[in-house]
Amino acid sequence: MILPGKHRTVPSLLVAMLSALLLASACSFPPGVSPGGEAPPVEPVVPGLENAGETLLLKGRFSIINPETEIYALSLSRHGRDILFSSDARSVNMLDSEGHLCWEVLLEGQPISAALASDGSCAAVGTDCGSLYLLSDDGRILWEIELGGSVQQVVLSSDGASLAVLLQETEEKYKLCVFEQWGALRWEKETAFLQDLQFLPEGGLAYLEELAEGRRLVLLEDEDEAVWQKEACCAAVSDDGGFAALCQEGRLEFYQLQGNSSAPRLLWSSAAAAEITFLAVTEKGEKLLAYSNFSGTGNNLFAF
Repeated sequence: MILPGKHRTVPSLLVAMLSALLLASACSFPPGVSPGGEAPPVEPVVPGLENAGETLLLKGRFSIINPETEIYALSLSRHGRDILFSSDARSVNMLDSEGHLCWEVLLEGQPISAALASDGSCAAVGTDCGSLYLLSDDGRILWEIELGGSVQQVVLSSDGASLAVLLQETEEKYKLCVFEQWGALRWEKETAFLQDLQFLPEGGLAYLEELAEGRRLVLLEDEDEAVWQKEACCAAVSDDGGFAALCQEGRLEFYQLQGNSSAPRLLWSSAAAAEITFLAVTEKGEKLLAYSNFSGTGNNLFAF
Protein backbone atom coordinates (compact mmCIF):
# COMPACT_ATOMS: atom_id res chain seq x y z
CA MET A 1 0.00 0.00 0.00
CA ILE A 2 1.46 3.37 -1.02
CA LEU A 3 0.16 6.55 0.58
CA PRO A 4 1.58 9.81 -0.80
CA GLY A 5 1.63 13.08 1.05
CA LYS A 6 1.82 11.92 4.69
CA HIS A 7 3.81 14.25 6.95
CA ARG A 8 6.44 12.70 9.16
CA THR A 9 9.87 13.76 10.24
CA VAL A 10 13.33 12.44 9.60
CA PRO A 11 16.64 14.03 10.65
CA SER A 12 18.47 15.95 7.97
CA LEU A 13 21.63 14.38 6.54
CA LEU A 14 23.81 16.60 8.71
CA VAL A 15 21.86 15.83 11.89
CA ALA A 16 21.89 12.12 11.13
CA MET A 17 25.67 12.08 10.63
CA LEU A 18 26.31 14.02 13.83
CA SER A 19 23.88 11.83 15.79
CA ALA A 20 25.75 8.72 14.67
CA LEU A 21 28.93 10.22 16.07
CA LEU A 22 27.42 11.37 19.36
CA LEU A 23 25.76 8.02 20.04
CA ALA A 24 29.04 6.18 19.51
CA SER A 25 32.33 6.50 21.36
CA ALA A 26 36.09 6.48 20.65
CA CYS A 27 39.40 8.00 21.70
CA SER A 28 42.83 8.09 20.08
CA PHE A 29 45.78 10.28 19.14
CA PRO A 30 46.46 11.45 15.59
CA PRO A 31 49.93 10.96 14.13
CA GLY A 32 52.36 13.50 15.57
CA VAL A 33 50.37 14.02 18.78
CA SER A 34 51.68 12.16 21.80
CA PRO A 35 49.45 10.82 24.59
CA GLY A 36 48.60 13.73 26.88
CA GLY A 37 49.20 16.25 24.10
CA GLU A 38 46.55 18.55 22.72
CA ALA A 39 45.20 18.03 19.19
CA PRO A 40 43.47 20.89 17.37
CA PRO A 41 39.67 20.57 17.27
CA VAL A 42 37.97 19.34 14.12
CA GLU A 43 35.42 21.90 12.92
CA PRO A 44 33.19 21.46 9.85
CA VAL A 45 33.76 24.19 7.29
CA VAL A 46 32.10 24.62 3.89
CA PRO A 47 34.44 26.47 1.51
CA GLY A 48 33.09 29.92 0.70
CA LEU A 49 30.43 29.77 3.42
CA GLU A 50 32.57 30.07 6.53
CA ASN A 51 30.69 33.15 7.78
CA ALA A 52 27.29 32.44 6.23
CA GLY A 53 24.17 31.78 8.28
CA GLU A 54 23.19 28.19 8.96
CA THR A 55 20.01 28.50 6.89
CA LEU A 56 22.11 28.78 3.72
CA LEU A 57 23.37 25.23 4.31
CA LEU A 58 19.90 23.70 4.73
CA LYS A 59 18.52 22.21 1.49
CA GLY A 60 15.21 20.97 2.88
CA ARG A 61 13.32 19.64 5.85
CA PHE A 62 10.51 17.18 6.59
CA SER A 63 8.24 17.19 9.65
CA ILE A 64 6.61 14.40 11.64
CA ILE A 65 3.39 15.31 13.41
CA ASN A 66 3.92 12.90 16.31
CA PRO A 67 7.08 13.93 18.24
CA GLU A 68 7.28 10.48 19.86
CA THR A 69 7.73 8.69 16.54
CA GLU A 70 10.81 6.45 16.60
CA ILE A 71 13.02 6.26 13.52
CA TYR A 72 14.35 2.72 13.13
CA ALA A 73 16.61 3.07 10.09
CA LEU A 74 17.97 5.85 7.87
CA SER A 75 19.71 5.15 4.55
CA LEU A 76 21.00 7.42 1.78
CA SER A 77 21.83 6.80 -1.86
CA ARG A 78 25.38 7.43 -3.02
CA HIS A 79 24.48 10.68 -4.80
CA GLY A 80 22.36 11.91 -1.87
CA ARG A 81 19.18 12.42 -3.90
CA ASP A 82 17.26 9.58 -2.18
CA ILE A 83 16.64 9.32 1.58
CA LEU A 84 14.96 6.19 2.98
CA PHE A 85 13.73 5.85 6.56
CA SER A 86 11.47 3.51 8.53
CA SER A 87 9.53 4.26 11.71
CA ASP A 88 7.33 2.74 14.40
CA ALA A 89 4.30 3.98 12.45
CA ARG A 90 4.86 0.71 10.51
CA SER A 91 5.90 2.79 7.53
CA VAL A 92 8.82 2.96 5.14
CA ASN A 93 9.26 6.38 3.51
CA MET A 94 11.30 7.83 0.67
CA LEU A 95 12.27 11.51 0.53
CA ASP A 96 14.10 13.47 -2.12
CA SER A 97 17.13 15.64 -1.31
CA GLU A 98 14.88 18.63 -0.49
CA GLY A 99 12.78 16.71 2.03
CA HIS A 100 9.72 16.11 -0.15
CA LEU A 101 7.89 12.85 0.46
CA CYS A 102 8.07 10.66 -2.65
CA TRP A 103 6.18 7.68 -1.28
CA GLU A 104 5.19 5.81 1.89
CA VAL A 105 4.57 2.07 2.28
CA LEU A 106 2.69 0.64 5.27
CA LEU A 107 3.66 -2.87 6.43
CA GLU A 108 2.12 -5.46 8.76
CA GLY A 109 5.02 -5.52 11.24
CA GLN A 110 7.45 -2.92 12.55
CA PRO A 111 10.17 -2.19 9.92
CA ILE A 112 13.07 -2.30 12.37
CA SER A 113 15.68 -2.63 9.60
CA ALA A 114 15.88 -0.99 6.19
CA ALA A 115 18.58 -0.27 3.60
CA LEU A 116 18.75 1.54 0.28
CA ALA A 117 20.95 0.40 -2.60
CA SER A 118 23.76 2.90 -3.13
CA ASP A 119 22.39 3.83 -6.58
CA GLY A 120 18.86 4.25 -5.17
CA SER A 121 17.45 1.56 -7.47
CA CYS A 122 15.80 -0.54 -4.72
CA ALA A 123 15.35 -0.85 -0.97
CA ALA A 124 15.26 -3.82 1.41
CA VAL A 125 13.15 -3.86 4.58
CA GLY A 126 12.97 -6.34 7.47
CA THR A 127 10.34 -6.46 10.20
CA ASP A 128 10.16 -7.60 13.81
CA CYS A 129 7.86 -10.46 12.78
CA GLY A 130 10.34 -11.92 10.27
CA SER A 131 9.10 -10.50 6.96
CA LEU A 132 11.68 -9.47 4.36
CA TYR A 133 10.70 -7.11 1.53
CA LEU A 134 12.37 -5.75 -1.58
CA LEU A 135 10.91 -2.44 -2.79
CA SER A 136 11.40 -0.71 -6.13
CA ASP A 137 12.58 2.89 -6.36
CA ASP A 138 8.94 4.03 -6.66
CA GLY A 139 7.77 2.10 -3.58
CA ARG A 140 6.28 -1.03 -5.17
CA ILE A 141 6.77 -4.30 -3.27
CA LEU A 142 8.71 -6.51 -5.69
CA TRP A 143 8.72 -9.55 -3.43
CA GLU A 144 8.13 -10.63 0.17
CA ILE A 145 9.56 -13.60 2.11
CA GLU A 146 8.49 -14.86 5.54
CA LEU A 147 11.60 -15.88 7.50
CA GLY A 148 10.22 -16.11 11.03
CA GLY A 149 11.96 -14.61 14.03
CA SER A 150 13.02 -10.97 13.71
CA VAL A 151 15.04 -9.35 10.90
CA GLN A 152 17.61 -7.34 12.86
CA GLN A 153 19.71 -6.08 9.92
CA VAL A 154 19.40 -5.86 6.14
CA VAL A 155 22.22 -4.85 3.79
CA LEU A 156 22.22 -4.49 -0.01
CA SER A 157 25.25 -4.83 -2.24
CA SER A 158 26.22 -1.68 -4.14
CA ASP A 159 24.44 -2.84 -7.30
CA GLY A 160 21.42 -4.25 -5.44
CA ALA A 161 22.09 -7.75 -6.80
CA SER A 162 22.60 -9.36 -3.36
CA LEU A 163 20.93 -8.96 0.01
CA ALA A 164 22.34 -9.98 3.41
CA VAL A 165 20.13 -10.44 6.47
CA LEU A 166 20.83 -10.96 10.17
CA LEU A 167 17.88 -12.99 11.47
CA GLN A 168 17.24 -13.43 15.19
CA GLU A 169 15.47 -16.76 15.61
CA THR A 170 15.47 -16.92 19.44
CA GLU A 171 16.87 -14.75 22.23
CA GLU A 172 20.40 -16.13 21.71
CA LYS A 173 20.23 -17.73 18.24
CA TYR A 174 21.10 -15.75 15.11
CA LYS A 175 21.44 -16.65 11.45
CA LEU A 176 23.20 -14.84 8.61
CA CYS A 177 21.41 -15.26 5.25
CA VAL A 178 22.42 -14.06 1.78
CA PHE A 179 19.78 -13.79 -0.97
CA GLU A 180 19.90 -13.14 -4.69
CA GLN A 181 18.19 -9.99 -5.96
CA TRP A 182 14.91 -11.78 -6.67
CA GLY A 183 14.68 -13.60 -3.35
CA ALA A 184 16.45 -16.92 -3.94
CA LEU A 185 18.48 -18.01 -0.91
CA ARG A 186 22.18 -18.30 -1.78
CA TRP A 187 23.44 -19.53 1.60
CA GLU A 188 22.86 -19.25 5.35
CA LYS A 189 24.86 -19.97 8.50
CA GLU A 190 24.42 -19.70 12.25
CA THR A 191 26.28 -16.83 13.91
CA ALA A 192 26.44 -14.82 17.09
CA PHE A 193 25.03 -11.27 17.13
CA LEU A 194 26.59 -9.14 14.38
CA GLN A 195 27.26 -5.43 14.11
CA ASP A 196 28.23 -3.24 11.13
CA LEU A 197 27.31 -5.84 8.52
CA GLN A 198 28.38 -4.72 5.02
CA PHE A 199 29.06 -6.09 1.56
CA LEU A 200 32.54 -5.94 0.09
CA PRO A 201 32.97 -5.01 -3.60
CA GLU A 202 33.75 -8.55 -4.78
CA GLY A 203 30.71 -10.08 -3.05
CA GLY A 204 32.20 -10.93 0.34
CA LEU A 205 30.95 -9.65 3.69
CA ALA A 206 32.52 -7.81 6.61
CA TYR A 207 31.07 -7.65 10.12
CA LEU A 208 31.86 -7.39 13.81
CA GLU A 209 30.78 -10.56 15.64
CA GLU A 210 29.98 -10.57 19.36
CA LEU A 211 31.18 -13.81 20.96
CA ALA A 212 31.20 -14.83 24.62
CA GLU A 213 34.96 -14.20 24.78
CA GLY A 214 34.74 -10.82 23.02
CA ARG A 215 34.25 -9.21 19.63
CA ARG A 216 36.10 -9.93 16.40
CA LEU A 217 36.23 -8.40 12.94
CA VAL A 218 35.44 -11.01 10.25
CA LEU A 219 35.98 -10.79 6.50
CA LEU A 220 33.92 -13.55 4.90
CA GLU A 221 34.34 -14.76 1.33
CA ASP A 222 31.44 -17.20 1.38
CA GLU A 223 29.43 -19.32 3.81
CA ASP A 224 32.32 -21.49 4.97
CA GLU A 225 35.47 -19.43 4.52
CA ALA A 226 36.57 -16.52 6.68
CA VAL A 227 39.33 -14.77 4.74
CA TRP A 228 40.53 -12.95 7.84
CA GLN A 229 39.43 -12.44 11.43
CA LYS A 230 40.94 -10.51 14.31
CA GLU A 231 39.85 -9.58 17.83
CA ALA A 232 38.50 -6.04 17.98
CA CYS A 233 36.28 -4.09 20.35
CA CYS A 234 35.45 -1.75 17.46
CA ALA A 235 36.15 -1.87 13.72
CA ALA A 236 35.35 -0.29 10.35
CA VAL A 237 35.99 -1.26 6.73
CA SER A 238 36.07 1.25 3.86
CA ASP A 239 33.24 0.99 1.31
CA ASP A 240 35.69 -0.01 -1.42
CA GLY A 241 36.91 -2.92 0.74
CA GLY A 242 40.53 -1.79 0.58
CA PHE A 243 41.19 -0.73 4.17
CA ALA A 244 40.16 -1.62 7.71
CA ALA A 245 40.63 0.02 11.10
CA LEU A 246 40.17 -1.65 14.46
CA CYS A 247 40.82 -1.08 18.12
CA GLN A 248 41.81 -3.76 20.59
CA GLU A 249 43.56 -3.70 23.97
CA GLY A 250 44.24 0.02 23.89
CA ARG A 251 45.65 0.19 20.36
CA LEU A 252 44.24 1.56 17.14
CA GLU A 253 45.41 -0.39 14.07
CA PHE A 254 45.03 0.48 10.37
CA TYR A 255 45.27 -2.26 7.70
CA GLN A 256 45.40 -2.46 3.94
CA LEU A 257 43.25 -5.35 2.72
CA GLN A 258 45.08 -7.07 -0.11
CA GLY A 259 42.45 -9.45 -1.50
CA ASN A 260 41.75 -13.11 -0.79
CA SER A 261 45.23 -14.37 -1.68
CA SER A 262 47.20 -12.61 1.05
CA ALA A 263 46.71 -11.43 4.62
CA PRO A 264 45.97 -7.76 5.35
CA ARG A 265 49.05 -5.57 5.82
CA LEU A 266 49.38 -3.45 8.95
CA LEU A 267 50.14 0.12 7.85
CA TRP A 268 50.34 1.78 11.27
CA SER A 269 49.18 1.57 14.86
CA SER A 270 48.74 4.08 17.65
CA ALA A 271 48.05 3.96 21.36
CA ALA A 272 44.50 4.85 22.41
CA ALA A 273 43.76 6.56 25.71
CA ALA A 274 40.30 4.94 26.01
CA GLU A 275 38.19 2.24 24.41
CA ILE A 276 37.24 3.11 20.85
CA THR A 277 33.63 2.35 20.05
CA PHE A 278 33.11 4.32 16.83
CA LEU A 279 35.34 4.25 13.76
CA ALA A 280 34.78 5.27 10.15
CA VAL A 281 37.11 4.85 7.16
CA THR A 282 36.63 6.77 3.93
CA GLU A 283 36.96 5.20 0.48
CA LYS A 284 40.58 4.43 -0.50
CA GLY A 285 41.56 4.76 3.17
CA GLU A 286 42.33 8.46 2.89
CA LYS A 287 40.66 9.45 6.19
CA LEU A 288 39.97 7.71 9.48
CA LEU A 289 37.56 9.14 12.06
CA ALA A 290 37.63 8.04 15.71
CA TYR A 291 35.31 9.27 18.46
CA SER A 292 35.00 8.74 22.23
CA ASN A 293 32.45 9.89 24.77
CA PHE A 294 34.87 9.00 27.59
CA SER A 295 36.88 12.15 27.02
CA GLY A 296 36.44 13.95 30.34
CA THR A 297 37.62 17.47 29.61
CA GLY A 298 39.99 16.56 26.74
CA ASN A 299 39.54 16.21 23.01
CA ASN A 300 37.52 13.17 21.95
CA LEU A 301 37.05 13.44 18.16
CA PHE A 302 40.08 12.78 15.96
CA ALA A 303 40.66 12.69 12.22
CA PHE A 304 43.62 10.73 10.86
